[in-house]
Amino acid sequence: MTLLRRGWNWIWANPAKTFIFGTGLFFIFLVSVSQQVRDDKVLKEDVVQYYAYLPATFIYNDLTMYYAHGNEFFSDKVWGHVTVEGAFVQKYTMGMALMYLPSFAMGHLSASIGEAPADGYSAPYEFWIQIGPIIYLVLGMWFLRKVLRRYFTEWTIAITLFTLIFATNLLYYSVAAGPMPHTHLFFLMSLFLFLTIRFHEYPKWSNALWLGLVGGLIVLVRPNHLIVWMVPVLYDLSKGKLGFWKKQLPKVLLWPVIVLVVVSPQLFYWKTLTGDWIFYSYVEEGFFFDDPKIGALWFSFRKGWLLYTPVMVLGIIGLFSFGSHTQKWRIPAWAFFLTSTYIFASWWAWWYGGSFGQRVYIDLFPILAIGMASLRHTIFPIKWLHRAFIGFILLCTLLNGFQTFQYVSGTLHYNSMTAEAYQKIFLQKTRPADLDDFLEAPDVEKAMKGDR
Repeated sequence: MTLLRRGWNWIWANPAKTFIFGTGLFFIFLVSVSQQVRDDKVLKEDVVQYYAYLPATFIYNDLTMYYAHGNEFFSDKVWGHVTVEGAFVQKYTMGMALMYLPSFAMGHLSASIGEAPADGYSAPYEFWIQIGPIIYLVLGMWFLRKVLRRYFTEWTIAITLFTLIFATNLLYYSVAAGPMPHTHLFFLMSLFLFLTIRFHEYPKWSNALWLGLVGGLIVLVRPNHLIVWMVPVLYDLSKGKLGFWKKQLPKVLLWPVIVLVVVSPQLFYWKTLTGDWIFYSYVEEGFFFDDPKIGALWFSFRKGWLLYTPVMVLGIIGLFSFGSHTQKWRIPAWAFFLTSTYIFASWWAWWYGGSFGQRVYIDLFPILAIGMASLRHTIFPIKWLHRAFIGFILLCTLLNGFQTFQYVSGTLHYNSMTAEAYQKIFLQKTRPADLDDFLEAPDVEKAMKGDR
C-alpha cells in the first residue's frame, strides 16, 4: 500500500513526465499493432523520397540511383528529376534521411538476422521507420518540458503537452503518418529552443556548437526554416544585449560555418549529379511572396489551420500574454511565428497537398506552446475563465479525435473540402454517398502560375 501511495504521489508531483513516457509507450503500442494489420505501405509518396538516400548509400552504393532504371521493384520507390546522364536527383533534401538513420539501421539489422529481404524496403524497415517518430516525439516533449519548466508548473506543462498531442493534428502525424517530417521537426525545434536558453545562460563553445548543429539540421530538413536563427538572435533583447553579442561574436560567427558544414553533403550531392552547387529540385513549384494566402491558410474549408485545429488559437492568444517571466520570448516568438506564416501562405500550394489540416504549423508548436502555457498561467487565478480554458481544450480534443477518424476513414477529404462538404460530414461517422458532388479539387496548374 505504501509503495502504491508513493507511486501515486510521484505521478501527482510529476504529471508532465508521466504524460510524456505514458504517451510514448501507448503510441509505440498503437504503431506496433497497426503495423501488423495495415495493408498499405509506410514507405510511399513523400516519405519514400526522403528515405531513398539511405538504401542508395548503404545498400546499393549508388547515390545516382541508376539501379532503379527499368527495375519494376523500384518503380514506386525511386523517382525525381532525371539528369541527361540518367541520374535521379531527389526532390527533397537529405535532412530527413539523417533523421531516419537510426530507424534504418535497426531495420537493416532486423532484416539481416531475420528472414526478410535486406533490401531497404521490407517489413522490418517499415516497422522501425514507424517507431522512430515516436521516439522523436518523446524527446521533443522532454526538451519542451525543460524549456517550459523554467517558467511554469508541472501541471501547466502537462496540460500544454496534452493539448499539443491530443487536440491537434500532431496526433495523426505521430501515429498514422509519423514518418512525415513534422514530428521530427517538433523534436528539433524543441531542442533548438532549449539550446537557445542554454547558450544565453552558459555561452560556452560547446553550447554554441550544439546550437549550430541542431540549427543546421533543421535547415537541412526544411530549408525555409533558415529563419529559425532569428530565435537565438532576438532572444532576451535587453539594454545589455549588444555587449553580450560583442563578447560572444567569435561563437556567433561559428554558427554559419557549422550550418554550412551540416548542409555540405547536400551541396556536394547536387554538384556531383547536376554540376551546380545549388539545384532547385522543385522545378516549377515556388513562392508568390506578393500574394500570401493567409486567410485561406487559416480559415478555408479546404485546409484552414484554425478550422481543423481550433485549439491553437490558445497558442496565438498566449503570445499576447507573456509576462515578466517569459518576456525574453516575446520578440523571437512573434517574429518566428509571423515570418513563418508569411512563408507558409506564399507557397504556391498553400494547402500543402494531401494532409490532415495544416501540417506545416506543427513545426511551430514548440514556440506556440510557450504562449499556450503562458495563457494558462495568466488566467489560472480566474476560476471561471480557467474552467472555460480547460473545457475548450476538452471539446477540441474530442473534435480532433473524431476528425482524425474521419480523415483516416476517407470521410474528410485530403485536399478538396468545401463549406458544403464540411457541413455534410460534420459529426458524421460514415461518408455521405453524394459527398463527391460537394468536393472541389484544387487546380494545380493554375496554382503553380499564381492563380490560387
